[in-house]
Amino acid sequence: MYNRSDSQLSSFNIKSFFIEWIFLIFFLLILSIFVSFMLFHQNEDILKREEDRLLTQAKILNDNLLNQINSIEQALLSTRGIIEKDGLSDKKSKDHVEEHLKTYVKVLPYLRAFVALDKNGEVIATSREDILGFNYSSREYFSNIKNNPSKGKLYVNRPYKTLLGAWTINLALMLSDEKGDFNGVIFAVFEPLQLMKTLESVFYANDMRSSIIHGDGTLFLMAPKKDEVLGIKINTENSFLYKHKLGNKLNSIYKGKTFIANDNRLVAFYTVNPQNIDVDSSLYITVSRDLNALYVNIRTEIYIVVALMIILILSSIIGLYLLQRKRYFSRIKEIEQEEEKRKILETYAYIDSMTQIANRRYFDQFLDKEWRYCQRNKKNLCIVLIDIDNFKLYNDRYGHQAGDECLKKVARVLDDNLNRSHDFIARYGGEEFICILPNTNIEDAKVICEKLRVEIENLKIPHEDSKTSNVVTISIGISCTIPNENIEMNDLIRKADNALYLSKKAGRNKVSVEL
Repeated sequence: MYNRSDSQLSSFNIKSFFIEWIFLIFFLLILSIFVSFMLFHQNEDILKREEDRLLTQAKILNDNLLNQINSIEQALLSTRGIIEKDGLSDKKSKDHVEEHLKTYVKVLPYLRAFVALDKNGEVIATSREDILGFNYSSREYFSNIKNNPSKGKLYVNRPYKTLLGAWTINLALMLSDEKGDFNGVIFAVFEPLQLMKTLESVFYANDMRSSIIHGDGTLFLMAPKKDEVLGIKINTENSFLYKHKLGNKLNSIYKGKTFIANDNRLVAFYTVNPQNIDVDSSLYITVSRDLNALYVNIRTEIYIVVALMIILILSSIIGLYLLQRKRYFSRIKEIEQEEEKRKILETYAYIDSMTQIANRRYFDQFLDKEWRYCQRNKKNLCIVLIDIDNFKLYNDRYGHQAGDECLKKVARVLDDNLNRSHDFIARYGGEEFICILPNTNIEDAKVICEKLRVEIENLKIPHEDSKTSNVVTISIGISCTIPNENIEMNDLIRKADNALYLSKKAGRNKVSVEL
């Protein structure tokens, strides 16, 4: 490796750099297509995820309201049983019933009042003493039950305004006489403030909205509070509620302009459908998000991904450029070092005059330097001893002049096939050569040596008197260690010599190792 051409730099493999750039461009192109595809579907993925979240929040409200309806229905049934059994003819019975009604209002937080009306609409028992004697016969919820009496039905009456101007809704049962005919109404009035808190409890974003809608399409309650839209019927043909009812599903979700605010929203619907209770009308719960606010989040995610892609592309281009630049100048340095070593060999006559590779004197100096370097950096160092098989018989058969030519050819092939700049080969004496392989583990050393053995055999230099083959072959011994204070250089050479002996003993033309 010390007889190299001065034109090594011009032979530097520029083609590999070009291939690396092609690969990088191809990789970045594929990655960009993939990211574009992902961004294209990002909108749908986020919307699907948001749909699931809204349906979950709507179900939470649905389950909560169902629990309240079931509890209220049980309270109504219990109170109706007492009234129809004992009546309210005397003060004691009336006080007993009203005590029950007040207790229910206390334990059921969603209740505002419990009221019992006779068949003429007059209050005969209530949890609120301030409305005793009032007549509610003109109220729609009273006339609805009176005109459509059913003992087993729970009436979910249409939302209405109280005397104080607040919108509310009530659940009612029919009272009957001994014959089973209509004899009044008992109803429980919801507390809208408590329902409002429940509607707001499922919010996880500032743009959210939730509501409760009566089965006839009347908007009963909305959070955040918006009094001007309460009581409006939204069951028009183009409304989401109409589509939900038409689909006859427990839950559904829609996207587009809302009927009330005319803004773009993602709306989840849930039908409040009590099990084992015959209701005259359903309630509907909605939970929604502003699509514009949702798209802001989507756009933010897209901007982040695009920014990361730009950073990746720029860093990849700059990184490859710097890496190739480093390798280029590193190669120049290697060539300069090789040239310097060659000049040193020539200057100090460290080249073997016959084979034109380093002699043993330079080997000793080079080994000392590499030993200290590997010891300092805790790197592997391999020594390789090479011997031409049956070389004395070659000289006897073909003469010393032919033997010298054989040594030159072997030395040239060995030198040419040790490609790394820090690999070293020298003539060790007679037909023996010695190699130094710094920063090389034993497995890599075996691969390198096997290649050397094959290359010498492939020269096909005739050797008819060889006991191994009819051509010139070599035997190789390898030793490897990480130099330290407890190991001497001669120990490593001795181990390589032992390994070489193993190769000869095994029939020559072999590579052997002693650690």
